[in-house]
Amino acid sequence: MKLLSLILLGLLFINTALADSIDFYMDQTKVKSFESSEFQKGELNINDQKINSEKAEIYNPYRKYTKTYQGYDFIALLDNVYGPSWREARTIRFVDSEGYFHNALVKNLLKGAKDFPGYLAYKEADKNGFTEFKAAGKNINPGPFYLVWKKFETRSIANFSDDLKWTSQLKSVHVIK
Repeated sequence: MKLLSLILLGLLFINTALADSIDFYMDQTKVKSFESSEFQKGELNINDQKINSEKAEIYNPYRKYTKTYQGYDFIALLDNVYGPSWREARTIRFVDSEGYFHNALVKNLLKGAKDFPGYLAYKEADKNGFTEFKAAGKNINPGPFYLVWKKFETRSIANFSDDLKWTSQLKSVHVIK
């Protein structure tokens, strides 16, 4: 019986560790964490504020297709998670599920997002997830969280590709003062 209890406890730990979630940090401190099931509800309650998911038709200039995503306005989400102070930070870091990351200057991200609104998508509007794409010869599922930018065109890549990256398999967002 003791062995069975240990096995069940181990399975619970593994299941929790593998749960699809996204974490938000201010410097080294975790501010908020969301399970993908919370995103799927279509409404997030953050610090007594509600934010609703939206459908957004988005052209992907890298993959050359248009898809309709269900997600949350990225800047509004950051405002609700961090409060307005994040806008004064220097850098924002995006980390994917494999540990790869990129940094963007907050001032440049905010400037670019005025013309190209970002969405933290949790699925394609007509599916339960995302369509896989090929990268480096492998099939990649961009979920469970995919940062995409509306009105982005091929000519936008040269001007904003450093700060408005399309981050697939997003695992955490770090605001760094």
